[in-house]
Formats: sequence, C-alpha cells, structure tokens
Amino acid sequence: MSAIKKILFPVDFSERSAGAARYVEAMAGWFEAEIMLLHVVDTGSHWYPEDAKPHLQHLLDEYLKDELKYFTTQRVCVVGEPAAKIAEIAKSWGADLVMMPTRGMGPFRRLLLGSATAKVLHDVPCPVWTGVHSENAPRLEQIGCKRVLCALHPGDSRAKVLGWATLFADEHQATLKTVEALSGDSSQNAACAAKEFGADLLVIGRGSAPYEVLRDSPCPVISV
Repeated sequence: MSAIKKILFPVDFSERSAGAARYVEAMAGWFEAEIMLLHVVDTGSHWYPEDAKPHLQHLLDEYLKDELKYFTTQRVCVVGEPAAKIAEIAKSWGADLVMMPTRGMGPFRRLLLGSATAKVLHDVPCPVWTGVHSENAPRLEQIGCKRVLCALHPGDSRAKVLGWATLFADEHQATLKTVEALSGDSSQNAACAAKEFGADLLVIGRGSAPYEVLRDSPCPVISV
C-alpha cells in the first residue's frame, strides 16, 4: 500500500469537527501528510451562499490555526451541495484519505451518518475515515493505534482491505487481527468484534453495508 500523503478534512466548525481534527492531526503526523481543510457553503442552508462565503472563508482560515501550524495545509471554501463537492475535490486533488466525523444515532441512513457522509462513502474513490464519537475525542497525545481489526466480508476486495489494515498495523507496530463474516448480521459482528478486541481502528470493505458498523463501532472506522 502507498503511504497517505494527502488528507481531505471536510469541516463544519462543529464540536465533532474539532474532535475529529485531533485524529486528523495524528494521522498527518504519522504519515507526514498534507491536509486540505474544506468547508462547503451549502446552497440548501443559506439564502445567499455566495454572500456568506467570504465570512466562512475567514473562519476557515483561522480554524485550528495553532493546532495545525506545523503541517502543510490548504484551506478551501466552496459553494455547492456538500457531498458532491467533497467527492469532486477528493478526486481532483487526489486525496489518499477523507476524514470526517459522523452522527451515531437513528435507524435510517440520513440520521445514522448524515446524508453527506453516506453519499461521500458511496462516491469517493479513496478510503474514508469516520468516527461517531469525535466530540469525545481524547487529547492528541492519547491517540494511538495499538490494535487494528480487519473485518472481511464476502464481496469485499479482500487484498485491498487487508492491505490498508496492514499499512496501519505496520506503521504503529500494532497487533493486527482479522475476522471473517460469513453469515448472520455481519455488521453487528464486526462492531462486537472491535469491542471485544479493544480495537483502536476498524478497517472494513465499503461493499459490506458499513452503515451499521459506523454507528455501532467503539472506535474509528476506515471504509476501503
């Protein structure tokens, strides 16, 4: 697997974004990666999105300025539909990883992940990091990766999923465990296995209906 050199970090200035930023900072430090902070001025949430853009660009320019001062960063503010713009920029910039927090509530996809996250998972070509508990993120120095769980499901690109899990395990000299889901509620099995293993990171294939996994996982998830 290639190292992660470009991380796309969509932000909405929420508490979840601030918590996820600690994981972004850790990830960028581990792989010496460049970070693009992206804010999309949602045309469905603003009466005059172009008028709102200069103010939001200023907020973005100042956002986490001290925390990310040692990293190479870009700060891009655009107008449009959030998921479409995130996918578009992930492709055009050549992002290696998209990192975004999610909501962990509700039985439906819209409430479970937020519609933007669900669409991004469907549309972007690179792996996507998600964390439903980002608002409760630990301090930067407490973020580590000692145990990596790789959940393999029928229909996944097994070599690709395992390759990404191995990338993180090798980077941290972490314990890597794989679990096979052959029958039953594979999503619930993956989340339960992550909890039992005490995983710091769960790596899954995107073809394995990951939405319930993202909701229930006790640790961040990378969907490949």
